[in-house]
Amino acid sequence: MIRPSASKTLKTVTTFKTHAAMKRFIISFAMLIAAICVTNCNKELQTPAAPEKNVTTVTIKAGKTATKTTHDEATGKSSWDAADSLSVFIRVHGTTPSEWVNYKFMCSDAANGIFTCDIEDLDETAMYDVYAQFPYYANNLDPTQTSFNVAYNTTIPDAEGGISGRSDPLWGAIENVALSDIDITMKHVATFFKFVITAEEDITVSSIKATSPENVFIGTSVLVDLTDGGEQSQGRFKYTSLTASVRNGSIAEGETGIFYFPTEAFTLASGQVLSFVLSTTDGKTLDIDITAPASGYNFEAGKVNTIARTWEAVVEDPNFTWDLSTASYSSQSATAVVWEHTIATMAIAKNTASTASNNYLPGVGDTPRTSSRFYTNSILTITPGAGYSIKKIEFVATTSGYASALAGSTWTNASASASGTLVTVTPTDGTSELSALIGGTCGFTLVKVFYETAALIPVTGVTVDNSTLRILKGATAQLNATIAPANASNKNVSWTSTNNSVATVSASGLVTAVAAGTATVTATTADGGFTANCTVTVYQATSYNKVTTAPSDWSGTYLIVYETGNVAFNGGLETLDAINNYISVTINNGKIEANSTTNAAAFTISAGSVSGKYYIKSASGKYIGKAGTSNGLNANTSANANYDNTISFSSGNVTIAGKDGLELKFNDASNQKRFRYYGNGQKSIQLYKLGE
Repeated sequence: MIRPSASKTLKTVTTFKTHAAMKRFIISFAMLIAAICVTNCNKELQTPAAPEKNVTTVTIKAGKTATKTTHDEATGKSSWDAADSLSVFIRVHGTTPSEWVNYKFMCSDAANGIFTCDIEDLDETAMYDVYAQFPYYANNLDPTQTSFNVAYNTTIPDAEGGISGRSDPLWGAIENVALSDIDITMKHVATFFKFVITAEEDITVSSIKATSPENVFIGTSVLVDLTDGGEQSQGRFKYTSLTASVRNGSIAEGETGIFYFPTEAFTLASGQVLSFVLSTTDGKTLDIDITAPASGYNFEAGKVNTIARTWEAVVEDPNFTWDLSTASYSSQSATAVVWEHTIATMAIAKNTASTASNNYLPGVGDTPRTSSRFYTNSILTITPGAGYSIKKIEFVATTSGYASALAGSTWTNASASASGTLVTVTPTDGTSELSALIGGTCGFTLVKVFYETAALIPVTGVTVDNSTLRILKGATAQLNATIAPANASNKNVSWTSTNNSVATVSASGLVTAVAAGTATVTATTADGGFTANCTVTVYQATSYNKVTTAPSDWSGTYLIVYETGNVAFNGGLETLDAINNYISVTINNGKIEANSTTNAAAFTISAGSVSGKYYIKSASGKYIGKAGTSNGLNANTSANANYDNTISFSSGNVTIAGKDGLELKFNDASNQKRFRYYGNGQKSIQLYKLGE
């Protein structure tokens, strides 16, 4: 409201005090003008007779964290939109609440969060109290006495609508500040639950209801106190149950819909449960429970908490059956038969140590059977699908003896009992894999699985097995992420690198060193957006260094060297078993320079066919080894057990032995100079590993 000054009011009274009729007319006219002159940014006053006003352009820098449809969940960042506007309440510091005036500030620089407004008759020398709120509300009330609702009477937009400003209000306050120094950090009130729903049949979600434990308020009206720069507090309306309508909740079969449900930020204590019920227009429901771990769970303001679920097609019997008398399996190989289902996967694996030609027999194949048979020492596994918990499993055997054999097998994460031809298996933990080492031959016609939807266990954090990694250019290294808690429902992690020109990272966390430099590799959880970093330093190789101690793993790039002769095995040759199969090298203090010549002669050592054995591959792409007891060297473009090598280190010497014990050595005879596998005699070799 633009208020006339005292002097102007006094002048009006003095001029017209002897003309009663005219006085009444002028007073009425003056009241009309005063009513029209309401402060409204971006609107010019149209009354020609109004005195000229002093206009001050006021600028506010409004910082904030992620919000609205511009929210990037991968980075947690967002920007203001050019169409945004703020309600900014301003008063001279120390004046009464009635002096607050609400101005509409328009976004003038979205990238930097700058908002401006032209305001009339401000004293630019005064100090002011400022309260800002997003989105804009057209009222002139005292902001410190006016509450705004969070997550109440909410309407969720369609799947493409994202997070709207009205469902994620922001506010900020600052006291006793000059007009030129208004810099406000906008604060969130709401936290968001992002429901990612995949439908197995056509559905239309009509509402989402949230219910919290007693005294955990998920929807309130919020008051603001300007003391010490602004604090929020709950108002008189507090809710432990909220129902939000969904404007457009249609999801076609096989498609995914996304819905954002806002609540006030809150914390669940250990064991407390937050429940959601999603309802469709035809009365179907999906129940989702979130149980807080022992450490509790904090749903922070401004955070997006992702919940992914599959809305299953409704069937009369919620349990399912595998028919083992028909071709119901999903895959069959020489070592296993697998039955797959969304709820669970069952596999029977052959005991490879057995001499029997087949110690399992599916109910199909060249000789069709009426049942599937599990043989002694084969391994049965049943793995629940994501989001499901197995309550029990019933096996229907062809004889009571077969039932007893299965029940008496060695079970892990389960117990089993037999009654006639029925075997009942009860998991210890229905969300984890259970298995049995089959104790005796048994045959079955049916397997029936009873299940329920598993309670959501939210992610609370993530770690990476290496916080720093130093890696040679061209090499690779595996990073592994560990989700907390271990039984979290959604363990999906994405990997990113801050500098792909230095190091890239695959979807599984495999780091590839591209060029010398430093990059940060980050693992980010799909649930909660928790992150863990690894600083990767890539270095350029400058030399091959003599191996002086036995490593735990011999993998790497090497020169194979006969030191006395100053020669190295030439891995660049197409024919490796040849006289003069070496290059000359210069050794200085246990180092050989890494250059185009030595790099072209190098060998790569990697894990062999079994633990403790190694493959040795030449620069020309051939694996070397020696099977048998006659001197020689075999080379092939593909590897198998005949190319396994044993590498050891003792008394300062490296020994490389082929499959049957012949050792890789150097023949120094004048007419036989070569690297080759020998049974005895010849010269010992050394390994020089590529490094700095």
